Amino acid sequence: MNILQLKELTDELMNFSLNNFNNFIEIALNKDLCELFQAQAIREMSSLSSLTIDQLTHVLTFEIDELKGLKKSLGFTTSDGNFHLRLGHQKLLEHLLFLVQSKKHFVCQES
Repeated sequence: MNILQLKELTDELMNFSLNNFNNFIEIALNKDLCELFQAQAIREMSSLSSLTIDQLTHVLTFEIDELKGLKKSLGFTTSDGNFHLRLGHQKLLEHLLFLVQSKKHFVCQES
């Protein structure tokens, strides 16, 4: 499954948490992005409705030894010390956040 092929999230997907959430993220995005979500202690799909990519990746702007490998696999740091997410990872996160926020907005409108 590729997240870019999804046009919307089901109610079931929106209720994913813990293991179901991690499994979905690893399959739909990739292992490295799943590790990022785990590092940020994001454990449920609905919590993504108010996040931005900058908020998700902010932890990678710090020099944390445990995250050096993840930081290298997800992006690069410029000579001025700014971290940049690789375009492919950025597109995956953008689409996931768009789907979650669209679903949340749709559900709110129905209520």
